[in-house]
Parts: sequence; C-alpha cells; structure tokens
Amino acid sequence: MPAASSVPLAVLCALERHALAFALALCCSAAWGINNPSAQSASHLLAPTGLRCDGWSHPLAVSDSRPQFLWRLNAASPTLHGVNETAYQIEVSASRRGFASEENLLWNSGIVHSPATYGIAYTGPALEAQRAYAWRVRVWDEHGHVSAWSAVAHWSQAPVWRAQWIEAPDANESTAPMPLFRKSFALQRPAVRAILYAAGLGQDELLLNGSKVGDDVL
Repeated sequence: MPAASSVPLAVLCALERHALAFALALCCSAAWGINNPSAQSASHLLAPTGLRCDGWSHPLAVSDSRPQFLWRLNAASPTLHGVNETAYQIEVSASRRGFASEENLLWNSGIVHSPATYGIAYTGPALEAQRAYAWRVRVWDEHGHVSAWSAVAHWSQAPVWRAQWIEAPDANESTAPMPLFRKSFALQRPAVRAILYAAGLGQDELLLNGSKVGDDVL
C-alpha cells in the first residue's frame, strides 16, 4: 500500500497566508476604485453631458447664491445594462486659466457617494455678482470606475440691481400698445463681451443697431 503523501505544516500555513492576502487584495481593490480618482479603466459611464446650472445651459444671470447643478449620464456602450452612478465629483473655477491646478479651484466637492444627477447645490465660498464661473463633473459607475471629466460649462451670477424700473406712462392700460425703449451709447474701445439685462415678462425683443439679438422668440 503506497504511503500517503504529506505536505509540511509550514508550507500549508504559507499557502493559507497567500490565499488570505489574495482575498484581502480583491476586497481592497473594489473599494480602492471608487476612492482613487485615477481608477478610470473600463468605466461603464462616459463623461457626463447636458450640464446645467439652475436648470439652464450656460445661464448669464443666476440670482441664487447657492445654484444647483444637473447633468446627464451616458453608458459607454448601448449593450450595457444596469449602468448607474454611485459617486460624483464637481469642481468650480473662477479663473480664466480653468482647472490646470488646484490653485485655480474655487470649490471642489470631493468624491460624494451618491447616485444624484440633479439638485446638487453649490456649497463653496460666496459667489460674486456679475462674475463668470466655470464648472465640470465626473462620475463613478457601479463598479467604482471613474469616467472622464465632462466638458467645461459656465454660468454668470446676476448683478445686484440698484436701478429704477423704467415704464411707459400708460403701462397700466390693457389696450395700450407695447412700449418701445431706445438707448444710444458709444464705446471708447472695442468690446470683447457685452451683456444686456432686461425683464419684460416674456414680451420683450432686443435689437442692437436694428438687428435682433439672439434667436429667442418673445
């Protein structure tokens, strides 16, 4: 009768330690993916799109001191099912240099473990009136893999309104025609960007040098 083979006890203990270490490595790698911003391999989510601030795309007059962000998720492939967001990170910059370094950031949400894609409020330092800001977002999928950053979106805070309203003398007459307001001005140097703030309850049309401003109707 052949003698039973035997494995030294020291070898068995070493094998058990290696098996335990491998199991721990697998567990840690799952958690590492969502906590490590560089873990972008094989994400089931593309970069978020449809970025909006307070419900608008690139709004020019946001009056809320804590505007809310919104974005749309996109699966990396139409064959993927059950894809979802498990975390997100938002960055806001007030610098024209964008997001080149941490010094340019006004606010970094950090990695927030949440499936939310709308109603996320800005909670950084106070925003300045008539100041333009830029923001971007990235998300983590159900396996803890991070997407690429979204394209940069922008918004501007509304001005602090101090002027008096100007209205037509017969503005309270329901049968009166819509008033026409004109203002002439001269620029001392070429303009890079100009913003006109107007409120007409959806019944205004803006013209500059006789040409309509924008494509909106009423």
